[in-house]
Amino acid sequence: MLGFAAIRGALEERWRIVLLPFDAAARARAAASGPPAPRSTFRWQPVVAQAAALWAASRVALLAYTFFALHLSVPAVQVRFGPPFPDALYAAWQHWDANWYFSIARLGYWNPQSTAFFPLFPLLIQAVALPLGPGQLPLAAWLAGNLGTLLAFAGLALLAAQEDTPGAAPWALRALVVYPLAFFLAAPYTEGLFLGLAAFALFFARRGAWRWAALCAFLAALTRLTALILILPLLWELARRYVARVDGRWRWMGGARELGSAALLLAAVPAGFALYAAYLGARFGDPLIFLAVEQVYWHHQSMPLWQSLPTAIGNLFAAPPWSHEQARMFVDYVPLALFAGLTFATLRRVPMAFSLYMLGLLFLSTASPIPGNGDIYLSAGRYLLAAAPIFLLAGRWMRRAPWLDLLLTTGGVAIQAVLAAQFISGNWII
Repeated sequence: MLGFAAIRGALEERWRIVLLPFDAAARARAAASGPPAPRSTFRWQPVVAQAAALWAASRVALLAYTFFALHLSVPAVQVRFGPPFPDALYAAWQHWDANWYFSIARLGYWNPQSTAFFPLFPLLIQAVALPLGPGQLPLAAWLAGNLGTLLAFAGLALLAAQEDTPGAAPWALRALVVYPLAFFLAAPYTEGLFLGLAAFALFFARRGAWRWAALCAFLAALTRLTALILILPLLWELARRYVARVDGRWRWMGGARELGSAALLLAAVPAGFALYAAYLGARFGDPLIFLAVEQVYWHHQSMPLWQSLPTAIGNLFAAPPWSHEQARMFVDYVPLALFAGLTFATLRRVPMAFSLYMLGLLFLSTASPIPGNGDIYLSAGRYLLAAAPIFLLAGRWMRRAPWLDLLLTTGGVAIQAVLAAQFISGNWII
């Protein structure tokens, strides 16, 4: 028994060290001393410059990967009959959802099915295309996707530096880059743009910069429906500063300015949705048509987790062992299981805003499965690219444990290369 107690104590101590400065006791001491003030001495410029340099290096590496993948793998036939170089380098990433965003940027919302794709990213494509000239919309789409990834790098790096130290920033980015589905950050998808806006919203809210946090949340709502997950974390950050229990009752301790900030935060995400819905109402006569098309065209159905989870597990074990079907399910189910486990294991040890954010992301990733598909949580692994708090934790662990860094880096990059080759060749991944 003594040996077991000693082992347990050692493990708890290691866990506490790894999660610092997210430790609950540290947060309790900080709360007892009053709402934390914004860190005026925080130097963001070096962190952003380092994030931009790492982003540039990763883009060069991906271009080199694309060049060799096009010439030396199955998609080589696309080079012979497709666009000439260097156009083929960015055309290779124009598949699936990227084609929808490209078409919306070129034609506008031309049919109900296109309304499932929110407007900010197509607008960004159009903005990037302006200085490039006519006929360069495909290049603009690829650049827009990677500029969104630059925003993601900067936002995640600043969040890591603020929550830990500036030295934590490159490790959080490393954890993001080696995630097996991070190749979507090189495609004309919204993954990079949404992650960047969400990370900046959390960053500003943790600093008490409410108007900036509200602006990022508003733009995130114009990017993806997933912006719903920002509402509770932002309001929690406001409440922990300006709501206190006095004489047995909860009271608002801020003034009129802070009350205005609360209203702004509360309205930011709904305002983004309302703006898009107003446009759709004028264009198609139905402001909520973007919700209906998910069910009609992509067969998503609202289903509680206690019903969908047994179905997912049953489908996994019903598929032939080590088959293509199981491999496809693993791409979604393994990240879901790992990220859910980490979220629940750290509920009391990370900032509550991060836990609320992750719980919301996990809920939305599983709330509307496709019952008729073997992988009913289709694309959940890609949606989890928005899991900024998990990448912060993973980066911290990788920094402290070289063996874990080696495992995640080599394994993640190897799997990512296989999946990216499939995507470049035009095969459906998730």
